[in-house]
Order: sequence, then C-alpha cells, then structure tokens
Amino acid sequence: MSKKTRSLSPPAIAVLSALEYIVAVAVVVAAIGALTDAARRVDASPLTVDTERVTLLSPWDAELSGDIALGPTTLEEKSGEFDYHFGRKLLTERKRRDVRTWRSGGAMSWRVRIPAAGSYQLESLYAAPTPDSGGRYKLTVEGDGDTYRSETLDVVTTEPDVAAAIRPIGAPLEFTKADTATIQLVAADVPGATLMRLQQIALCPAGTTSAPKVVGGEE
Repeated sequence: MSKKTRSLSPPAIAVLSALEYIVAVAVVVAAIGALTDAARRVDASPLTVDTERVTLLSPWDAELSGDIALGPTTLEEKSGEFDYHFGRKLLTERKRRDVRTWRSGGAMSWRVRIPAAGSYQLESLYAAPTPDSGGRYKLTVEGDGDTYRSETLDVVTTEPDVAAAIRPIGAPLEFTKADTATIQLVAADVPGATLMRLQQIALCPAGTTSAPKVVGGEE
C-alpha cells in the first residue's frame, strides 16, 4: 500500500481497494476472452467426422461472417465472483455459446474431414420462437471438387416454451468418397429479428440420431 493510500480514511481505502479489484477482474476476464478467441482462430484444422457415432458442431467452432453474432454467456455478468474455478467455467461456457443474432447474409461454416464414403443426416438443435424468429436459409456442402448439397430451406418455428428442438436439415448427405468438406449455412430471408437461435448441428451416420427430439418443452 502506498503512502498516499495510507493517508486516506478507512472508507476511502475500502472503496479504492474495491475499484482496484474490479479493474483487476475486468483485465483477467478480457485476457481470457482474448486467449480463447485467439485459440479459436489458430485451431482451423478440419474436424474429423466419426463414421459410427454422432459428430457435434457448435457455433463456437464455426467461421462466422456477415450479420451474425453469438450470444453472451451468463458467467460474464458475474465477474465479481471471479476465481480459478470461475475462470475454467467461463472458458467452458464460452464454447457453448449459441447464435443470438442471425440476419440476412449472416453465414457460418465448418470444415470437416469425412474419413470414408457414407450417408449422414444433418440435424440442428435450435429454438425459433414465434413471432420474432423464422425465415429461410441456404445450406451448402462442398468437398474437393464435389458439391454434395446446395438448397434453400425454411426454418420450422417453435413454440415459446420450447427451449430447443432437434430437427433434420434437408435430406441425408451422400458422400461418395473420403473427402474434406465445408458445411455452410447462410441466412437468405429473415423477416423478423433473427433467423433462429442455433445451439449446434450434428452429422449423424445412417441409423443414428442426436435425439431427444425436443429439449425443455412440448413439441
């Protein structure tokens, strides 16, 4: 403690200490964010798809462009509770961010490595409560010289009390060979506030699913 600090009254010292603590916490939280964002940018290698089990792709792992943004995490609003375990929880929660803002032109894409020819069903875990969500989006799946899918799809809206629903994205994908592919979703027409709140998509080998079909409500 400096001589100047010692000359202050006890209440003033308490206020100053609290301000210093808040600033220190803010710096640490910002540093965590910078490090995790940097790690996200560096780790750009394709994700290898499991040929027997469901492979999950999160918005955090996607490359984002245009009018699209991930939602904040609840822990970021509780910086006053920061400690080592809080920091670890914050890192974990950041990787579970869902899409909150997704308007026309907003795009997200994943690079995946398909180890062998096979059939996969794309499924999405999302919420699209009426009347603020819904619209159309374009799905493109392109490999090394091959286009496996290019179609525009409608978002099936959900009831307000449904936290998340799992539904198929188009027909099954038929990969004719081992390949490295890019899966891209682009919002094409968004009449409301957002296309949907996407939590993850899944690549499901034939005969598997990322069920349960609905989480947190009635379908």
